[in-house]
Formats: sequence, C-alpha cells, structure tokens
Amino acid sequence: MKPEEILALRKRTGLSQERFSEKVGVSTRTIHMWELGKNKPNQLSWRALQALDFETKERELVDEKK
Repeated sequence: MKPEEILALRKRTGLSQERFSEKVGVSTRTIHMWELGKNKPNQLSWRALQALDFETKERELVDEKK
C-alpha cells in the first residue's frame, strides 16, 4: 500500500493512529512513518492492512444498504 492509501484507510475507519496501530498490530510511530512514506509495511502488516481494508469496505456496503 502507498502512504496515501494507508492514510485514506485510517481516515475511512475513523480511527486515530493509536487505535489503528492496535488493529494492525504495530506501534503508533510505525503508522506515522508509513503515512509519511518513510517506511513500508512488512508482509505481515500488509496482510493486516488488507484485511482491515476488506472489513471496512464490507461495513460500508452494509451501511449503504440500510
């Protein structure tokens, strides 16, 4: 994921960097560095981000149908 995609995902989830980092299983500083493009997620973190993205999209679709 690109830095702007990570930031956009966090914004879509409505989570702070702290809560987002807990969901992904990394430190708040790591999230900050990803969003700045100074570091990239490793494979395990990338998978956690993809799962969170899927859950968020699924929730958005359910909410649209209500």
